[in-house]
Amino acid sequence: MWCYPKEVVKIKAEDWNLGPEHTYLGVYVEDNSMLSRGIGKGYLVIFTDLEVEDGDVAMVNAGKGLCARVVHHCGDCIILLPTDLAHDPVVVPKGWPCIFGKVVIVSGNPNEV
Repeated sequence: MWCYPKEVVKIKAEDWNLGPEHTYLGVYVEDNSMLSRGIGKGYLVIFTDLEVEDGDVAMVNAGKGLCARVVHHCGDCIILLPTDLAHDPVVVPKGWPCIFGKVVIVSGNPNEV
């Protein structure tokens, strides 16, 4: 399941004590494929254009919609991993424009998931 957010919203940096040097965007998550990383259905995920390194959580599009995934660079490809084993990893060629930004804040109540 992909999270298909209904709306991507611009986040005001000062509302979240974030530095003004970046643009921040947010989406509300619509599934639990990243629950073990603290990202569940209904949570707000804020992301920005910081460099994404191996093991970072990023907002990505692997052709089926915008979603949060753990990013791993491997040779000539990028592997986009969910943390829920019910979901399959996606492998894309390096250079394919699939990474939209590094996740910097996750806001939500784990008791509501």
